[in-house]
Amino acid sequence: MMAHWCKLAGLPKSLTLHDLRKSLGVYLAEAESLYQAADGRAQT
Repeated sequence: MMAHWCKLAGLPKSLTLHDLRKSLGVYLAEAESLYQAADGRAQT
């Protein structure tokens, strides 16, 4: 089923749910860092 969804989305067939979950985690962590930096709450 995952391979079918990947094909429909134009993503690599070898993509797994773990890969998507990891990518989302990285994206959210980076977004939070950018928000904190813009808000002046970045920790050095």
